[in-house]
Amino acid sequence: MRRHKRLIGAAVLVFLAVVAAALYFAGGRPVITALFRDGAFGARIEMDTSFGYTAKKYDGGVLVLGKEGLCAVTNAGRKAWQISFPVTRPILDTGDRYAIAADRGSKTAILVASGRVKERIETDESIQTASVNRQGTFALVTEERGYKGRVKVYNNAGKEIYTWHSAAQDILSAAVSEDSKLLAVSVVNTEDLSKLCTVLLFRLDAKEPTVCDVGDENLVANLIFNGRELLAVGDESLYYFKGDGQQKFMLDYKGCDLQAYSFNKGGVLSLGFAGGAEGNRAEFYDTNGKKKGSCAVKGVIEDMDTFGRYTAINTAEGLLVVDSAGRVKTERDMEIAAQQIFLCGSRNRMFIISGVSAGMYIL
Repeated sequence: MRRHKRLIGAAVLVFLAVVAAALYFAGGRPVITALFRDGAFGARIEMDTSFGYTAKKYDGGVLVLGKEGLCAVTNAGRKAWQISFPVTRPILDTGDRYAIAADRGSKTAILVASGRVKERIETDESIQTASVNRQGTFALVTEERGYKGRVKVYNNAGKEIYTWHSAAQDILSAAVSEDSKLLAVSVVNTEDLSKLCTVLLFRLDAKEPTVCDVGDENLVANLIFNGRELLAVGDESLYYFKGDGQQKFMLDYKGCDLQAYSFNKGGVLSLGFAGGAEGNRAEFYDTNGKKKGSCAVKGVIEDMDTFGRYTAINTAEGLLVVDSAGRVKTERDMEIAAQQIFLCGSRNRMFIISGVSAGMYIL
């Protein structure tokens, strides 16, 4: 649940090889080092660092997808299972115990449930992106001859239940509601230049969508359902819609750069900004758009992740863990540059992916 400005459709390239994690103190502050051993809080995952990897949280841990396939690491830092599904341009999304995985540009996707391949889907056109909900209902965005693109929705048995063809608009992303009754699609308007981007909200028992206005020059590349409510994250503002397409609230970035974000479906929306009078900062909101807190942050915000009411913030200066009121609970320097971070089961346990390591750390 995170983004960097205008990196639409790009694979997140992370280069992994595992060492280990331990803490020591230097200069008066704890420092996270790239030293940990296999055991209670360390899972050794051998990976070829010349290929791209991406990772997502799942029910009970973190999934990592790359050349060696799909690997699950538990919140205790142990490798739980691995599926042979090698990719070089990874697409990965999760919904509790379900995961959808594909290689961008390929014609094969797998639906994984509890460590096994439940369904394998072969498409007739190249897969561009994919998403899955907690019921295992998933959407695949593909190319389509004669069209700008296509979205197909499948149930967790791999049966196609809905299809939409885009005749005039490029598709950026798609997501299915948690009750599997709504499909949201973000499209770029190539004909109506007065609106850069539009979000379409389809009922799966109807043909015509509800059009959700997301501003005139706002590029929305990320759609996240919270139940039947929809979070649409753009590069200039974000919108939160009810299940009927009515806007619940919007947040204008006011010219600031949204560097990263994280959304806990329990109700905490964390945003990392740069620029403006307040400088680099993290802000925290509830699902009614009410600001709960904020905190100043040193350095560029690279990534964020939320667990409960706590948010981890990764910057060039190190790691912070703050609560939703903006109070700093943990602060750590780092000797390695983290690229992705995940709070796993508590605010003190973090899975960190960097250019030289990947593993579970105790803060």
